[in-house]
Amino acid sequence: MKFEDDDLKKIIEIEDSILEKLGSCEKVDSGYEGLNDEERKKLAALSSSKELYSTVIQSILGIKLTEETARNDWNNILVHKYFLSQKVGHDVGIILAVLDYYKNIKKEDREFRLIDRKTLESTYQNLITDSLTGLYNHRYFHEQLQRFIQSHSKTSSTLSLFFFDIDDFKNFNDTNGHLAGDILLAEIARIIYENIRMDFDLPCRYGGEEFAIIMPYTDKKNALQLAERTRENIASYSFPGREYQPLKIVSISGGISEFPSEANNRKDLINLADKRLYRAKKKGKNRIVT
Repeated sequence: MKFEDDDLKKIIEIEDSILEKLGSCEKVDSGYEGLNDEERKKLAALSSSKELYSTVIQSILGIKLTEETARNDWNNILVHKYFLSQKVGHDVGIILAVLDYYKNIKKEDREFRLIDRKTLESTYQNLITDSLTGLYNHRYFHEQLQRFIQSHSKTSSTLSLFFFDIDDFKNFNDTNGHLAGDILLAEIARIIYENIRMDFDLPCRYGGEEFAIIMPYTDKKNALQLAERTRENIASYSFPGREYQPLKIVSISGGISEFPSEANNRKDLINLADKRLYRAKKKGKNRIVT
């Protein structure tokens, strides 16, 4: 089964608890009794985009249907689940009812296979993270920065972007070898994770030796504190091979930009942080410019 990124995002929102609660309804759109506020919010978003029932069925079997077809099928599945449960003397569960409906009632001429949620989540995680560092990748960075900008625009909230790279990384690679360079990148990522606010900041590998941290609801002053802490911890770390670097340490240079006071769109916010990064380089490296 192959999925697009957007499909995976939506499917992962349909947790097992949501499936079972939807499966306990008598018919579609019957009020979703038993759902908590977070579950209702997830379903409301899918419903407004007219992808609710198509996503629900796709989350179980991996088949993609039109919303109209999926909605009609789901109604029939609920009826089928009731009679199937009556026949066997106990609740058969929605997943078995879905599989039996398509195999034995609709007699679909295709091979159905239940989706393993752990495999699905692992696949999605691989799509949005960098395999070497475990940080979020370049594409996910742009997607999420745009999403944060849109949400912060609605609430007039401040957001900061910390953009930085490893000073003289080519020299480190040429002197110590590319394997050592990969180890360095992975260690830098570990230090980044130690210094960010978990479940709040978004750390990304922008590409090569470049990194970015999106800091929601954070002004430049507070962003600088996190950035300086990260820079100091990297500079003081005993990386093997650091003695061959021009500064005799492994260091980073970076720039910080703030939304919306300095830039009101994704492109300008990145460009401004990038310009400040290069200003930090010109000032002697191992520093952050705001």
